Amino acid sequence: MLEITDNKLVYHYDAEEVWIEPWGPNALRVRATKENWMPEKNWALCRREKSDADISYTEQGAKIVNSKIRAEITKLGKIMFFHSDGHLLLEEYCRNRRNLPIDLIVIDFFHWTKTVKIMKKCWKKGI
Repeated sequence: MLEITDNKLVYHYDAEEVWIEPWGPNALRVRATKENWMPEKNWALCRREKSDADISYTEQGAKIVNSKIRAEITKLGKIMFFHSDGHLLLEEYCRNRRNLPIDLIVIDFFHWTKTVKIMKKCWKKGI
């Protein structure tokens, strides 16, 4: 489930909750937990600065834009980060069949389906 609340993008699935929020100019903070609440401990590398982001729902999920950085999250929870020029900066690696297009599963089933259906956050560098 995706929702926009308190100037942040919130994704919730089973026991996992992910927050993506503006964190100063050209910056986003991503927090995730499997606890009943998001920890309030400030583990950020820098202090939060006032920043208004544009947050909206898309056909695939939702997006948050803060100056020159944009994050998109699919309805299934996959996160991607883009520069304002559209260049992919960082993309979450897909570890679950739920996020794969059906044609990839049919064509190359064994390559794409090594999974135990455990949702795990893993990142790969943009090309």
